Amino acid sequence: MRSNLTIVEKTNLIPYFDVAILNEELSDEIIHLLDRQEVILNKDFLLKVMKLTKMSGERMRVLNYTLEKNVFDEDVISAFIETLPFPYKYIAEKGKKPEIPNNEESWRLARVLKARDYISSYSETKKGIRVNTKLK
Repeated sequence: MRSNLTIVEKTNLIPYFDVAILNEELSDEIIHLLDRQEVILNKDFLLKVMKLTKMSGERMRVLNYTLEKNVFDEDVISAFIETLPFPYKYIAEKGKKPEIPNNEESWRLARVLKARDYISSYSETKKGIRVNTKLK
């Protein structure tokens, strides 16, 4: 999506894309734009972008923004979490207690998942953040 368009103009075009045209390169461009300019997208489109992109830092920030601004059912939240790298993806498994890195985006994710009643609790550990998922 390299052009003379501004970031805002480019992000305004994203909702008109067909999910069938998505590939890794385009998904990386989209996630980069979404990280710079907040846009609400169809959940199926965003899920496909998040599955295809290799930009994990941007993916995490976009997911946090999306979960903060939208209410999804548990299955949709799980599908989004499963797009994240190890150890985050274990948050989607019931009965697990994954430890995620201690950084701003991890805290943001833990807070939003607790607020959405997706996890039981979270706490700081010596090595990171312990996320207590709900039981099966």
